[in-house]
Amino acid sequence: MKKHIILIVILLISLSAVISPAGNENYFRKGREYANNGEYNKALDYLGKAQQLNPGRASIYIARAVVYINMKMEYDAIEELNRAITLDSGKANAYYLLAMLYEEIGDKVNAMFAWKKYLNLKPRGGRSNAARERLKRLEGN
Repeated sequence: MKKHIILIVILLISLSAVISPAGNENYFRKGREYANNGEYNKALDYLGKAQQLNPGRASIYIARAVVYINMKMEYDAIEELNRAITLDSGKANAYYLLAMLYEEIGDKVNAMFAWKKYLNLKPRGGRSNAARERLKRLEGN
């Protein structure tokens, strides 16, 4: 009986290290490092692990989208960004990336919608002027 209790305690301690926020952050950080180094498959693997530990963290989905963008997998990136926005509709950078992707694939309607959402969240700032110009161009103004 004592052996079983000791094994259970060891198992719980081991699981707490994996499930902890620190474990999630380590996977997230490592995934971003791999992405920055162009090791996209490894990046997706680590970001996927972070996502499994914290499926409600929108920034993980955005990071995965950036990896997919770098891999020229626009539709996968769009899917990740839409998930991020579902989790946190205040993520302006997700709308910015989404608008760029929709423009790239020729989806004018969704691109305009995403630009408008971005500008509602970030009416001023570095990329707001560029977003406004892109929106005007799409609207034909």
